[in-house]
Amino acid sequence: PVVVVCNERPANLRHDDDGCLLSHKKRKSDSKLSSSKKADPPPRFLCPITISVMSDPVMSKNGVNYERKAILEWIRSGHKACPVTRETITENSLYPNRSLREEILEWRERSNPSQ
Repeated sequence: PVVVVCNERPANLRHDDDGCLLSHKKRKSDSKLSSSKKADPPPRFLCPITISVMSDPVMSKNGVNYERKAILEWIRSGHKACPVTRETITENSLYPNRSLREEILEWRERSNPSQ
């Protein structure tokens, strides 16, 4: 197998010694949300780049979901490796994840019924 290593790492992401993305720590703003009436989003709804709920999720060929705008910016800025798995990633290897998008929309409706 081909191994691609990217030494550039975004400052807001934590990686282990092998360069793989670790689970994100809760942000201060997350604790405000959890103390309010708003339900915390399931972790699979969060983009590993932005650590925010996705609105236009795409899945890479290796099964990782990203917010479309964030992963395209990542790739277009010269990165050739997936920020999570470090496998090669291209724009052509991304596909819309419509089922995840529907789940997120349903969760938002349940979480914010007045909107």
